[in-house]
Amino acid sequence: MGPKQILEARLTRPALGMSRWEMDERLRIRFESIGGRLLTKDRVQPELREGLVWAAGRRLEKESQLLGLKAHFEGVDLKGFLEMHIGVGAYVGLTPITSDGSKVNVCGLFKKGPRAKGVNPIVDALRNCGLGALADRLEGAQMDPVSLTGISGFQLGGQRVRDRFCSLGDAERMIPSIHRKWDVNGV
Repeated sequence: MGPKQILEARLTRPALGMSRWEMDERLRIRFESIGGRLLTKDRVQPELREGLVWAAGRRLEKESQLLGLKAHFEGVDLKGFLEMHIGVGAYVGLTPITSDGSKVNVCGLFKKGPRAKGVNPIVDALRNCGLGALADRLEGAQMDPVSLTGISGFQLGGQRVRDRFCSLGDAERMIPSIHRKWDVNGV
């Protein structure tokens, strides 16, 4: 929490993990092998019809004070399989996305604050929330600029879903970090 480590622990039994890329690819292969037709890289409008599962996007919440940032980094020395960092109004997780650990996914949820001034908005956001040591580690690593994504205008928890739609994923629910209510005034 900030610069202070509050917990390091081994799990009593092994935990299984899989990158989202791998999971998405396995789901795509299985879905298509049983006759499903998957549409990608296409803008469609939701329509109520038999067999349609809506698993895209979420409703815009303009009043949201949350900002999500994610990018992939190389050259980050992880301290375990999963690192979780808590700052002032922020939560950040680091985990490998390659089997050899050479690429790391850095994903954070931040209270909106001052606009980023540097070349790396994740590093700037970390410094703004008091996670300077982590910002220094990432500044010394190589970020894949193509992987950098941000999201705003969202709320955690159940989403306003369209009546009678079968909705999955972020279209239905956005799981809060660490399973606790997010307080935009701090964590």
